[in-house]
Amino acid sequence: MEFKDVVPVEGVLRLVTDTGLFLLVQNRLLFLDATYMQPLPPDIELGETVTLRISREYARRKGLVA
Repeated sequence: MEFKDVVPVEGVLRLVTDTGLFLLVQNRLLFLDATYMQPLPPDIELGETVTLRISREYARRKGLVA
């Protein structure tokens, strides 16, 4: 899914599920719904620091941007 207004979010990948993923961001473990982010690279591994591009509105709801 492509979004017109996205923001980068950096964190440590903790768990990937069919519906989204858990990312450790600024000492907060967040569930990010797959519907609101661009696809993950296929070679990504748990424990890696990653930068994801997610919908700005979703990031705002999660408290990641003002």
